[in-house]
Amino acid sequence: MSTNKVPENLAELIKTDQFGYRLGRGYFLELKHCSVGNFPAIIKGTKRIVLVLNPEFLMEVGAILEPRSFNINSILFYVNDRLGVGYPVLSDLKMSKPQKFLSQAEFDELTSEDGHPFEWAPGLMGPGMSRDEFKQTLKLALTKCG
Repeated sequence: MSTNKVPENLAELIKTDQFGYRLGRGYFLELKHCSVGNFPAIIKGTKRIVLVLNPEFLMEVGAILEPRSFNINSILFYVNDRLGVGYPVLSDLKMSKPQKFLSQAEFDELTSEDGHPFEWAPGLMGPGMSRDEFKQTLKLALTKCG
């Protein structure tokens, strides 16, 4: 499914017939931390956030991820179930770009091709940082949180 068949942003969608769209919640996993930035679970090798409509589905995704402290977050979306996309409800409608939701069929395909198709977005532990360096950086950040 290509998102180029849908309006570019929520402002453009509002100008059209929104038949097939509904309000719904999108759920995603995000690393728990005290730093600036967002570090969600993504599909490996992409920047695509693992976004689902059913929060229980995150159990299957989480079982594949490297164990880390995380939160389950949600955002209100205009969702089109048939297309598998949604637009996050943001105050600036032009900033709301279509997001693809992970379906069970896509999950099955990804996990059959690669047993571990999900990872945490880079940032807290970027390229070249060892686990010990990461732990030291995290300890330092935690002292600044409290």
